[in-house]
Amino acid sequence: MREIAWAVGINLLVLATSTILIQSQNAGGAYAGMGFMFQMAEFILGHVLLTLLIAGLLWHLKEVELAKAMFVAAMVVVLIGFTTCLGVPATF
Repeated sequence: MREIAWAVGINLLVLATSTILIQSQNAGGAYAGMGFMFQMAEFILGHVLLTLLIAGLLWHLKEVELAKAMFVAAMVVVLIGFTTCLGVPATF
């Protein structure tokens, strides 16, 4: 259970940091929300694919508990990340 908490916590910290950085780099304007949405979607896709790749590697190395933790972390990033991706542009 401790592995899941660490994996989810670290991945959410990365997600929050990237959201702040992408938001701060957004120039504004009429289509600022769409630009943010597409940039976040690309980042989240890469983040989740990398996390799933790490989970598969850990599973192959017989680190089953860490692999499960990374898989759960990837699913949490999908749920929270894409909600953020679609929700934040509504505030522009």
